[in-house]
Amino acid sequence: MNSFNFKNAIFIGAFMYNFSILKFNRFFTNEKFSKVDSLFDFNGQVLVLVWGLCYLSVTWSYASTPYTILVFALEKLFYTAHYIQWHTREANEIQCTSSPSLTDEHDANTRAFFRLYGIGDGIFCLRFIGIFTTSVY
Repeated sequence: MNSFNFKNAIFIGAFMYNFSILKFNRFFTNEKFSKVDSLFDFNGQVLVLVWGLCYLSVTWSYASTPYTILVFALEKLFYTAHYIQWHTREANEIQCTSSPSLTDEHDANTRAFFRLYGIGDGIFCLRFIGIFTTSVY
């Protein structure tokens, strides 16, 4: 097994980042969460966890699978692009004070998730691109 390095930490961090959805959706019990954006319905939330497991699975073997890392970058680019598109079209819904489903106190996790997820995805996209380019070239 290789010694632990910064690149290993990227994959573990991406795994933890994706699994943090369980805090935001309260382990799938937050019914309002999946109603904000259809990308994050129940199935979409499960797939976020599956992607997290994929990142963890290559923590020690990323150098031998550079094109898998490129796929990870493309996946994160998709979520980042969706985040930007959704915010340019729908961001006023999250901050609308007349919508009790998005402003009541117990739903702060949902508001936080939809305000932030794309930023982290963009950072991991860039990190994965960096790992891919150093592994291939």
